[in-house]
Amino acid sequence: MSGATARSPPVLSFKLLTASSNSFSPRLGIVQLNRSSAETIEVLTPGLFLHTSRGHVPHLSGDHVNRMAKHMPWLHASFEGFLETLPPTPTLQPGPNPLHTFIGAPASRHIISLSFRDPADVRERPPNGENYLTGLTVRGVRKIVPTSYRSYISAVQPDVVVALSDIPFTSPPYSQKRVTKSMDRSIRWLGDLLRGTLSSKEIEGAPVKNVLVSLLGGTNHVARRIFSESLLGPLEEGRVLSSTRHEKLAPLDDRISGYVLEMASLRMELAVDHFLTPASMTHAREQVHKISTLLQASLSPLPMDKLRAVHSAMSPQEMLHLIASCGVDLFDSYWAQKAADWGIALDFSFPVTTEEHAEPMRRLDGRRDVGHNLYDSVFAYDFRSFLGTGTEVGLNTGCACIACSPSFTKPILHGILERNNVENLDEEATFFTRAYVHHLLHTHEMSAHALLVSHNIVVLQEFFAGVRSVLKHNPQRFAAEVARFEAEYDGEMRIMEEARRDWETVDLARGKGRLARERKAEPGAIGPPMGIVADNMLGA
Repeated sequence: MSGATARSPPVLSFKLLTASSNSFSPRLGIVQLNRSSAETIEVLTPGLFLHTSRGHVPHLSGDHVNRMAKHMPWLHASFEGFLETLPPTPTLQPGPNPLHTFIGAPASRHIISLSFRDPADVRERPPNGENYLTGLTVRGVRKIVPTSYRSYISAVQPDVVVALSDIPFTSPPYSQKRVTKSMDRSIRWLGDLLRGTLSSKEIEGAPVKNVLVSLLGGTNHVARRIFSESLLGPLEEGRVLSSTRHEKLAPLDDRISGYVLEMASLRMELAVDHFLTPASMTHAREQVHKISTLLQASLSPLPMDKLRAVHSAMSPQEMLHLIASCGVDLFDSYWAQKAADWGIALDFSFPVTTEEHAEPMRRLDGRRDVGHNLYDSVFAYDFRSFLGTGTEVGLNTGCACIACSPSFTKPILHGILERNNVENLDEEATFFTRAYVHHLLHTHEMSAHALLVSHNIVVLQEFFAGVRSVLKHNPQRFAAEVARFEAEYDGEMRIMEEARRDWETVDLARGKGRLARERKAEPGAIGPPMGIVADNMLGA
């Protein structure tokens, strides 16, 4: 057995810091991952974990992530994208903490959780089978069986594992038979993961630790409650292994570290069940209320002292509502990263501040946007920071991101003459302005999105810090502060759709295939676009 395998696995723990009046009230907590007596990573809750693509935060380099490690302590990765090659590339990484090493996130600074599917990806895919799940890769659809998933987990050693769940990604609505089948398969696969001994001799060993389970049942309150109750009962091993009868497992829930709600798939199913048109989907409050009642149905039978995580919330208002009505502890950063993709610099705070300078645009109903659409031409000559401070060099912008608080280890010298005057060089870096990032966006420069992603993550972390501060120092004011926030900021997130359209316009003008499109648009153009000619020549 290798040294990496012989190391004891890390232990994930969750502790409530405040007594909750009921199972669904907002609460303060702390997540700790202990690798050794001297190595502990902590995440305060309510808090944030980062959505990644194949383990990497989109648009950010490894250096960016390591520099901002205190704002990015928990990274969530999905494994299906790695199935494009067999064996999956991360499983070939040698040494201790192979997944951390492969991604480039030091184990001393980051928690990495792993699920099979990307919780934000709701693209339709072939149906799952009785003993396999389907996943999407850049090379098409791949299947995975529970034994292979367990084997891959053993090889890459993530800190936290999300159990396989048979969530359908075919077109809804789903029949009662399909929902029941989904629940039965997921419970069986969870038992296989926790049992520690499967039919495959290659992966016998200790049971997987630090397991999170997705709460299933679709849009049926009764089904969701039944699934949660099944987690509290034992599972017999006899039908899975052989005719030899074994002792019953302790309740599955005893070996589960927490629960997960995947909102993207649930939101898609709700849209069909309640006949919501795309236009009416903007009524976010109505939809998140439906989601919260479904989550309450799942959580009501379960113990209240375990971690509750949500994937794919779509606004800070949704996050606040789920904290207040369901006691959710962790949220992923998906919507804030998507806002950065579309050129939005977030600018909001909790509790709501009364500062009036450089605030985001107000709508006709008086509500503010949650950020600035930097594609908009109004920012072409706006030389303030993302949060609206002035133009002075070295000014504290109130944000620790790489856009608002850039820093350099030493002056960048471009020649011998500059080296002679190094003592006179100004070492303080000013922030990147809205006008500069507006220019980067319209010239299709990828550095714009790196600056925006880092900024949006810091703003979201500060938002959760504000939530924790109110819950700690003035919990009786929390409901009132949530109401103030909802009255102040646009809960329909209209800025997201506007920015997406602006992004599409620039991408069409500057993105991949631009030259071919321009060639087609030229008046009197003869023959195929140059790109097609070049492709034909290469093919020849």
